[in-house]
Order: sequence, then structure tokens, then C-alpha cells
Amino acid sequence: MRHQQHKVFTINQLNNLPSRAEGLALNPAGFPTIRAEAVGVVAWVLPHVNIIDAFGLNDYVVARNADIALLTLMAHERQAPYGYVECLSPNVILINHQAVVTQRPAELTAAKIVECEQHYAAVVANGRPTLAPVLNPIDDPRFFARQQYLDILNREPDQDGLDGWTDVLKRCPATVPASLRTA
Repeated sequence: MRHQQHKVFTINQLNNLPSRAEGLALNPAGFPTIRAEAVGVVAWVLPHVNIIDAFGLNDYVVARNADIALLTLMAHERQAPYGYVECLSPNVILINHQAVVTQRPAELTAAKIVECEQHYAAVVANGRPTLAPVLNPIDDPRFFARQQYLDILNREPDQDGLDGWTDVLKRCPATVPASLRTA
């Protein structure tokens, strides 16, 4: 069963990402960065993009954060400490099977990356509370997706559907560049 879930997840990711040829064409200058819940397929498709592993399997800081994500279904679903992702300023968004590198408010340098990693590694090592408070459960993508199933379909979500919609919601950028907005 678990193998089948991984297979479906991989196929879903490949269907929503650009081709590897397009990923290879991205310029690595300026440290393009994306936040992703799973790094394997994303890293293969976007080899010149730095990936923040939001679930913590491959991210030193997230993996050591003692605060677990809300509504955890798997042991490796951790959350980045509050401010960590923002410190690294992800600027790659996925829209219509394309990886779009957006302009950052400030340049990301190697020194800034080291500073972010060292600061947040110390934060999680000290065991201080690091998550932003969730003021409303509806702000949690998994809770929101489950609630849609309950409200609209009048049933509990199936695991693949819940995981898929949660992933879609987590990938939604806070802002979409004007040139990519649809009417």
C-alpha cells in the first residue's frame, strides 16, 4: 500500500512540474529557491533550484524542529521554525507546469544562507517555541482541505485526495506576479 501511495505521489508531482529539460535550463545564479514538501522529484526536475524541505527529511533545521505540523499523518511531517523559510526568501513558484523565478525584495547571497541556517539551527537546538501561532485552524492547509470534503462532498476525504489538495494549497504563493494572473 505504501509503495502505491509513493508511486501515485511521484506521478502527481511529475504531472504538475515542468519537464527536466526546462528545469535544467533555469539559471542557478542568485540562488533560486523553492519550498517543497518532498524533494526527490522536485530536485530531479529542478536541479539548479535550492529546495527547502518543508517536511524535514532532508533539511537540517526542519528535521530538528521539535514542533510537529498540525494534523500530522506521517512521522516526517515537521514544520519549519517561524521565520526560517522567509529568511531564505523562496522565489521560485510553480504555475501551469512552469517554474517561474520571481524577483526577491533583497538579494540572497551565500553569506545570507549561512546566516539563516546557523541562526535557525541554534533556535531549534535550544528547544524554544518556533512556530507562528495558528489563530484560526482554517489557515492550516490540511484542515482546510478536509473541511472542504466535509462541507461540499459530505464525507471524510480519502488519503490521496487529502494529501493532493493539501499539497496544492501549500504550494499556492502568497502573491502571484501580475504577468501570470488569469482573469
